[in-house]
Amino acid sequence: MATAENELLFWTDGLEPVADDAVEAGESFDAVVVGAGYGGLSAALELARQGMKVLVVEARRIGDGASSRAAGSLANVPKARLHELARRYGGETADAVYREAVLARAHTERIIADHAIACDLRRCTRVMAAHSEKSMRRLRSEFPAVKARLPEARLLSAQELGEFIGSSVYRGGMLVPDSATVNPAAYQFGLARAARAHGVRIAQRTRMVGLKPAAGAVAVELAPQGVVSAAHVVLATNAETAPDSALSAALARSIAAVPAFCVVTQTLPPEHIARVIRGAQIFGDTRKVLNYMALSPCGTRLVYSARAGFLEGSTADKARRIAAAFEARFPATRGVAVDFFWSGRFAITADLIPHVGAGDRVHWMIGCCGTGITMSSYLGHKIARRILGADDAGTVFGLPLPPMPAWQRRPALLGAAIRLHRVYDKYTK
Repeated sequence: MATAENELLFWTDGLEPVADDAVEAGESFDAVVVGAGYGGLSAALELARQGMKVLVVEARRIGDGASSRAAGSLANVPKARLHELARRYGGETADAVYREAVLARAHTERIIADHAIACDLRRCTRVMAAHSEKSMRRLRSEFPAVKARLPEARLLSAQELGEFIGSSVYRGGMLVPDSATVNPAAYQFGLARAARAHGVRIAQRTRMVGLKPAAGAVAVELAPQGVVSAAHVVLATNAETAPDSALSAALARSIAAVPAFCVVTQTLPPEHIARVIRGAQIFGDTRKVLNYMALSPCGTRLVYSARAGFLEGSTADKARRIAAAFEARFPATRGVAVDFFWSGRFAITADLIPHVGAGDRVHWMIGCCGTGITMSSYLGHKIARRILGADDAGTVFGLPLPPMPAWQRRPALLGAAIRLHRVYDKYTK
């Protein structure tokens, strides 16, 4: 297995940078959106479509943050397990979470279609493989609820699973035909251009460093420009949330920013890919340290995504570890070279679902838990509808944000937790 030595992002290759807009101290806006990821841009786009004057500020360049470093899956199933949500919030709320996750996928595809965003949207089939008998029993117990939302889903025996993947280490699984992938960077860039086409101004390399109440507005301090005024502020920084104001500091304490790593293989002929994955284009398993694999939009490469600890060497070392893990489970990937790899991160909450809230003209969303392409797009739109006073602004994700224990937010302990989860995955039968 040959691996490139330097981080190189696959998704942004060949994309033209998004144009930058100027902003001056003293300007007034109907809304200032902090963060130019999917959530912030979705909110800005809807607000501008309804005639509002909107500014989006992004601390880096569009394409440098977590959004363009995603693996590209358009999730329609939450990270939280149904039985865990039911135990915490009750069955009705748990069902609503799963129902809105399906709506979020549909909403994201509608944005792509309505604004003709060229982002390699590919509808496809997904398989979820059970790595243990215990996990297979859990898939069986949760299957009726999944099938109620996704009627074409079906359970697979170990033998049936072998029709879709070139691996014999799994105990069975679930087939979800209604799945999809995109180029996440092309989607983010396309959202930004659609927003600008509707009058949104986007100031890149601009950081929000303070929020203060003002008469009927919010004073937003920007670095390096100075203070602007906003009737509403949207905080949509998710895993990049920093303690730049009292509210953002509190939000940062409610999440853990989890490291994630992506690997893209060399170009492979169709017959080689068919020995790895066939009849499906997305693979995931039930391990706590999730393994994800998908066909690239061009259909000639494999995209891997997995977790690794902070103390497990360089990003190149982590890429080799991830590729080796797939080689151990998928023999046909042995010796396949790695052309691209990069690091990213995503925000998780204590209950593994995203949350939205508002107070004193400041609206926020946080913790998309690895489902950010769809959930951020959907919840950004919901926040915009709330600002507009629309009847369709309601969402189950307005639940109170639970606290995240301090020890779970510490990077060193996150790495230790990943290693413990690997042990759990290895010995769970």
